[in-house]
Amino acid sequence: MRTLLVGLLALTALLPTGTAWAVTEGDCPGLAPGLGARLMEMPSRLADNPRAQTRIIDELRPGATIERHVRFSNGEADRDLELAIDAVPASVRDGDFLMDTDDADPELAGWIETGHGEITLGPCEHMDVLATIQVPGDVEGGERYAAVTAEHVPASAGSGVKMASRIGIRVYLYVVGDESASIDFEIEELVPRRTEGGDVAVDIVIDNIGDRALDAVGELELTDGPSGLRFGPVSTDRMTVLGPGEQETSTVTLGPDLPLGPWRAEVTMRSGDLERRAEAEVTFPAQGIGEPVDANPLQDRGFLIPLAVGLLLLALLLLLFVAWRRRRNDDDGGGDGDHGGTPAQEQVGAASLTS
Repeated sequence: MRTLLVGLLALTALLPTGTAWAVTEGDCPGLAPGLGARLMEMPSRLADNPRAQTRIIDELRPGATIERHVRFSNGEADRDLELAIDAVPASVRDGDFLMDTDDADPELAGWIETGHGEITLGPCEHMDVLATIQVPGDVEGGERYAAVTAEHVPASAGSGVKMASRIGIRVYLYVVGDESASIDFEIEELVPRRTEGGDVAVDIVIDNIGDRALDAVGELELTDGPSGLRFGPVSTDRMTVLGPGEQETSTVTLGPDLPLGPWRAEVTMRSGDLERRAEAEVTFPAQGIGEPVDANPLQDRGFLIPLAVGLLLLALLLLLFVAWRRRRNDDDGGGDGDHGGTPAQEQVGAASLTS
């Protein structure tokens, strides 16, 4: 029997990622303690997408091939780690990205070649593994999931039970059919409730209306509460993964002592570089589940910076145009030294010559 002690997907990602991975102080400087994984490059067109720094996210046509380097590391200073390198199928279900589930489609994992079966990393060592993804030429369009993983199964002492740890990089691959995939989601409604432990919480219902999976995180802020109280913002409890066309719930837990309300709840949710905002009035129940309320979309903040820059440039161009017009008018109205005097003075001079 084998028990998976850790089923962790470490997610860090043709540009270098430029993102330092979170490293806890340990015996190996620059390496996370224990078994680590990091994605070493990402497509340049996704440079502004945080998800692409931590996952293999791409769109390919049938017959296309890509390569990505994954760095596996041993952050322990006192022992070797023997690792099995593999590509495993994955599924998106119940708000999670799940490896090796019974319902996972093995197709994408079969397209991934790592070039390694087993490797040994000495203390404080790392190795870059090249993952090659080759899409067959005769497959249908749509998104598929897998993970490039390293698994360590240490020897046990006599019991025959082995405790395994596994780490890896998620793969979200969309095979392009007639057109590229759309990426979008909506915040559908907010459900105020009280947990069994007595905490006030808000369930944020999200609809994935695009063609690709989303990794949704965000925060909730309460304003206009009793006596003008404000609370937050408070982050969602965890990342929520939504497959195409799926509806899932992301939860924000706020604590036990919050007044019941009513409150104005403002929600901001993000997946990569995509952001959606919404608001609603909520009242928390003394127990159980409160009244669900429709979420009203708010204008995305992302447009404000480009708009401000555009208005500033327009104002600058207007000032330059006004200054140019004034200079031109001054040049047209002034003398140049060869034709002194006004037209009236020229007429008087002509009369004097003829008298």
